[in-house]
Amino acid sequence: MTAIRKENPPDPHARKTILLVEDDAQLRKLACMVLEREGFEVLVASGPGEAFALAREGTRPIDLILTDVVLPHMSGRDLVDCVRAARPDIKVIFMSGFGNDVIARHGVFDPAVEFLQKPMTPTVLVAKVKAVLDA
Repeated sequence: MTAIRKENPPDPHARKTILLVEDDAQLRKLACMVLEREGFEVLVASGPGEAFALAREGTRPIDLILTDVVLPHMSGRDLVDCVRAARPDIKVIFMSGFGNDVIARHGVFDPAVEFLQKPMTPTVLVAKVKAVLDA
């Protein structure tokens, strides 16, 4: 007698591409590992220059930018505005370990903006990414 093997339906988030922009090497590595384990393709940038290069490459779609609010040489908000000039439909999540006053100065303190407070757990990170991709 042959056992019937039940296959799991494919994850609708699998192979979605996330551009992760984070200047803290440890957090960047951890977030990348967590997201890849969930089936996402992760393009990693330590700052705006690398992020622009990856976004301009244009060889693959980028479904979401997950960026720090405070980056070297440019705010995460300015980075997103520049990337959206070429990719207007890209979804965005900002993240920061700073308080509300710093976040507000960088133009991200708005209820319509998706935001994660650092530090966050892997579960919170993955849930927020999936929720924003599904929106």
